[in-house]
Amino acid sequence: MERLFGTLQDRLVKGLRLSGVKTLEGANEYLESEFLPEWEERWTVQPKRKVNAHRRVNRREMDLDSIFSVREERTVNNDYTIQWNRRLFQVTLQNHPPGLRGGKVEVETRLDGSLAVRFKGTYLEFVEIEGRPSKRRRPAPTHPGASRILSTEQTAMAG
Repeated sequence: MERLFGTLQDRLVKGLRLSGVKTLEGANEYLESEFLPEWEERWTVQPKRKVNAHRRVNRREMDLDSIFSVREERTVNNDYTIQWNRRLFQVTLQNHPPGLRGGKVEVETRLDGSLAVRFKGTYLEFVEIEGRPSKRRRPAPTHPGASRILSTEQTAMAG
């Protein structure tokens, strides 16, 4: 759809410029008298059948919260955590579905701001966690204090 809007905007702007339109009223007149009739003549296609092809929808089976959500794909880490929007979530299921670790999930942002996580069509339970404990960083071997720190670690391991 965005490609269509881009095409419309590009052609409309060029048409307005070529017609010398400078005002809003002139732009509306150009749209109604020239642009839209030409566009419809060029791109309108008559259906092969006149029968209405729409199907009835069972509203009880529709999940409108999911339909109107923004979805983003994420990968589940080995510790069953998901990172999204600088936040960390832990999947809380006792029996994790096969393929979840390292698998792709969809994080749905609902209209009310709530989140849902779905894996292969099934919604997962999750909680937000503060973050992982930071790893202790070892200094580079060329660091001035590295020999002292590394020798202390080796002594502790030997003892």
